[in-house]
Amino acid sequence: MMKGKIQWVQLVRTGCIIAVCLLQLHTAKAQEEENNGNWKEQLLEQLADREESIPEDDDELMAMDQFIRHPIALNEATAAQLQLLQILHPWQINNFLLYRSAFGKLLSRYELQAIPGWDSATIRQLLPYVTLNEKAASDRPLFRRFRGGEQQVLLRSGKLFKEAKPAVFVRYRYQFKQQLQWGFTGEKDAGESFFRGAQKEGFDHTGFHLFVRRIGPLQALAIGDFQVNLGQGLIQWQSMSFAPTPVLSIKKQSEWLKPYSAAGELNYHRGIAVSAGNKHLKTGAFFSYRKVTGRTDTDSSGEFLTGFDASGYHRTVLEQQRRKNTTLMVTGAMMQYKTNHWHLGFNAVGYRTSKPFRPPPALYRKFGIEGNTWHNASIDGSATLQNFHLFWEWAVDKRMTTAFTAGTMISLSRHFNMAIHYRNFSKKYQALFSSAIAQNASPGNEEGWLLRWEWQPARNWKLQGSADIFRFPWLKYRIDAPAIGHEYLFMAIYQPSRRAELQFRYQHSLKPLNANAENVENQVIKYPGSAERRQWRWQCLWKISENFSLKQRVDYLLAGIRRAGNLQTGISAFMEATRRVGRKWMFNTRLHFFDTDTYESRIYGMERDLLYSYSMPAFAGKAIRTYALARCKWGNQKAAKRGWEVECWLKMMKQWPADLVNGSLTETGFFSSAELKIQLIGKIR
Repeated sequence: MMKGKIQWVQLVRTGCIIAVCLLQLHTAKAQEEENNGNWKEQLLEQLADREESIPEDDDELMAMDQFIRHPIALNEATAAQLQLLQILHPWQINNFLLYRSAFGKLLSRYELQAIPGWDSATIRQLLPYVTLNEKAASDRPLFRRFRGGEQQVLLRSGKLFKEAKPAVFVRYRYQFKQQLQWGFTGEKDAGESFFRGAQKEGFDHTGFHLFVRRIGPLQALAIGDFQVNLGQGLIQWQSMSFAPTPVLSIKKQSEWLKPYSAAGELNYHRGIAVSAGNKHLKTGAFFSYRKVTGRTDTDSSGEFLTGFDASGYHRTVLEQQRRKNTTLMVTGAMMQYKTNHWHLGFNAVGYRTSKPFRPPPALYRKFGIEGNTWHNASIDGSATLQNFHLFWEWAVDKRMTTAFTAGTMISLSRHFNMAIHYRNFSKKYQALFSSAIAQNASPGNEEGWLLRWEWQPARNWKLQGSADIFRFPWLKYRIDAPAIGHEYLFMAIYQPSRRAELQFRYQHSLKPLNANAENVENQVIKYPGSAERRQWRWQCLWKISENFSLKQRVDYLLAGIRRAGNLQTGISAFMEATRRVGRKWMFNTRLHFFDTDTYESRIYGMERDLLYSYSMPAFAGKAIRTYALARCKWGNQKAAKRGWEVECWLKMMKQWPADLVNGSLTETGFFSSAELKIQLIGKIR
């Protein structure tokens, strides 16, 4: 009886594989030739839509690059490993584990199409980071992990031609698969001294990290620099969070403990952290002690803190005096119980500073952090039932004021997904190093509902949208009364063929802002108006051949205070070309024109940059901008496991203010600038 059942299961499975292979044969080549560079660009574009500034944190991109070189073995992957990729919905992970449990190990990548809830677009995004041909690497003893890994040295420098002192970034990293990583970092910003002046010791920022996974009873051990991510970010979230779709991006997902080797000088801890547990129970604790740059002020009672400086700049006399002027000690712990369908977690973090916090006199900062100590605690959880996923977090601070967030992700059909998110942050709630899904940079003084959805009505069409309705119960910067606002986005993507993609995006936001902050400077009573922004984007991507592609984009923007009646316009248009010559050479160039009335009608746009580096300028004024990016790669890859590789990246940018009335270009004025960047990466495997 059992033998007949096994034969029947194998017969059904074989039939599914054959049917899927026949139906999907024409897409196999496209899946195998997935361009990983487009994936990076997609992640950065999503980040540019959410933030007006990009933190100096490239660890997430380096982690994805590591998965490309050492893919996850799908036939042995756990739910936690698949979650790290941030590509799959929770129900897709559950369906995969159930499918593998019922039918055994996968035999072909085309079998993924037979898993309930898995569509071809998701599979194409996943394939560069997974494999069916390898087994998961067994854990080596600790000291043997320091041999046989990959070593990488990165040297980067760049400067505006008008600046005398360039930026410098140096990083060494050794990594043995996903089991051990260590390295050190040195960085100075443009304009800062180097081994002279105020920086006689050399780099403005230095760091070291050692991170080990699965060592004895410990799941993870971090010494040196690390990042901590708890719950949904209400009390602590330090990593950058990427997601490939609007629905997935509504939930924060990451390892709670991660190594840190980026150039940012604030959003990390320095000390020791450990994590232990088994299949269901996980516990962790961390301790950090370091000096940070604080914004300080003085009154009759002495010197006090008003906040931390995240810029990392120490160029002027005032910036140099503030450099590392405050000692920060942080302790925290977490505990999580997890099954295949739900989890419940408890988190706590506490801070102590050498100088006391005190809110500035501005009324909107009335409920700021006070004193030398602060602490937060939270409870978070999630549950998955078939195609429905629920997640939430409830947090409290030292003053017992609360913050709450919850959301659901639902798959209504194979082609339609949606997510609903609710947040309610008390006007008095405060937390350091926190980052939640909200309009504010950190949770506090906000309540709102967020809806995101994605629909694929046909094989060549994809529609996406979001709607965010929110209110601020208390005053904010440049908002001198409680107020409400909304933000809507709609995007349509059409792919008539594998070599062409057309995209249209419309974004409308109505956010509160003091009306006189723009045009009534001497008005005594400030009142919130409605700062309106309407932006239209048209984009075309043409893959002329396997090694040559073109990209065109046009943005049109209307912005201003609706009540004041001073809407301003902005337009941006560029043409970009990318050419690859074998595996060795890559060239990318762009010609860009933009024209905005003022800085308030600026247009943000991502530019291609050096590997592991970001470039997202704010385009304002009237100018023509162009850049050229080149990469040369060479190495010895004859050996199957060992070899070396060197990459050289070079980028040159030039921007002129454009005088289109006279039909000429000038190189004088505020917008005239030029920049040169160079990067060398050496790898030994």
